[in-house]
Amino acid sequence: MGCHLAGEWRIMAEPSRGWMRIADLERLSGIPRRAIHYFLKLGLLHPPRRTGKTMAYYDMGHLMKLTMIREAQDRGLSPGAVREYLDRVEGLDGNDSELAATVPAAPETAPAPVARARRGAGDRGNREAILDQGRRFFTEKGLSQTRVNEIIQELNIGKGTFYFYFKDKKDLFLECVPWLFESMFSGGWEKIRAEKDPVRRLEMRAHLVSGVMDDFCAILRLAREAMEDPEPRLRDMGRKIHRSIHGPVEADIESGIRQGRFPEMDPRAAAAALVGAFEGIHSMASVRGGISPEDLTRQVRHLFSLLFQAA
Repeated sequence: MGCHLAGEWRIMAEPSRGWMRIADLERLSGIPRRAIHYFLKLGLLHPPRRTGKTMAYYDMGHLMKLTMIREAQDRGLSPGAVREYLDRVEGLDGNDSELAATVPAAPETAPAPVARARRGAGDRGNREAILDQGRRFFTEKGLSQTRVNEIIQELNIGKGTFYFYFKDKKDLFLECVPWLFESMFSGGWEKIRAEKDPVRRLEMRAHLVSGVMDDFCAILRLAREAMEDPEPRLRDMGRKIHRSIHGPVEADIESGIRQGRFPEMDPRAAAAALVGAFEGIHSMASVRGGISPEDLTRQVRHLFSLLFQAA
């Protein structure tokens, strides 16, 4: 007890160091403690000041280094490259402004993404492989059923490797889902934007979606799951994806109403009905089979004739 109190008094005698406990460091840096412990194990962070077996204090140097580590992760630097940089700034006089110097840029030529990372693969390849595996698992299983342990087992990498690049599963999710959405429709937006006829635009959207129905319905499920998550970042992303899917359909319906092509109706309700029809037809096809993209498009056109009878 005496040693513990003496250690506490030494901490209090050095207020300029900005001593904080692990919970404070976790909150200020935005990095979970399991990742902080991993960085300590790697030697990327200097040891904390221990005042007892279970009590340790961290200083502003830890916070600054964690900031640099996160920036380095975003730039694709490997743990080894980060360690070399931190070793160089260790020689400085401890000035926080010097510690906050710009992190060196990642190499101009980065290794190409790999589908599967194995022991000995490059660190940037590990990050890309985690993203690739995350996209696949989120699409197949959803957010709640995807497990970090399953990702690292599939890739044969350590848990620390995952937490070097991503704070947690939700951090990975936030990077994966927008990419899935963009890649799903990357080949058809330009033609749709160039089309002026709202009916034809809706038909083109139906045809585009019919070729990627599995991914489309998975994105809808992920967006709904994200909107129900307690974390604001996920809810915001879920709403953004939802608007990106429903918004253009609503706009086409509104345009058709203004042109007299469609009768008066609530564009939001009509858009929801069309999007829901896609999910329903896809669900039926999954059970019964035998519905081709062409068949799906014809069915949606039939729905058009029911919902949007010419005024």
